[in-house]
Amino acid sequence: MQIYLSDNEGKVELVSGEHSGSLTSLVEASDRGLVESIELTESKYRILIVKEDKAKKLDKCFSNIRHEISNPLNLIKMIVTLLQKGKTDEKKTQELLRDINRHIDRIIEIISTLSEVHNYERNEESKRDEFLNEIKEAIPATENS
Repeated sequence: MQIYLSDNEGKVELVSGEHSGSLTSLVEASDRGLVESIELTESKYRILIVKEDKAKKLDKCFSNIRHEISNPLNLIKMIVTLLQKGKTDEKKTQELLRDINRHIDRIIEIISTLSEVHNYERNEESKRDEFLNEIKEAIPATENS
């Protein structure tokens, strides 16, 4: 399916699909059954932009989380490999084990923070839903008045 947006002047912009063109060519293609046109209102277009922006931010967030967790894990892996070779004295071994513990604590901290953020967002969604339900309940009451 191809999605086109048109402005007030009738200018058509292809949002999704293979072909772009003028409003005339869109109508001709639609008449021939080649495309299914969807008219998007300005508010729906804004929603699409907001969703795209949120998706980009979420992608960036996941990338940062992956990076923050991968770093300590890679360091732990390197330390374990070094310890497995058995070429460290007792003092160095204890130092490396403390490093492992520190990196594990960092991962736990990251996961804890993610959990707090998730719980906060879920709570905010719940508050929003309650607010919307109150509005919905109030609307019939005002219509009957």
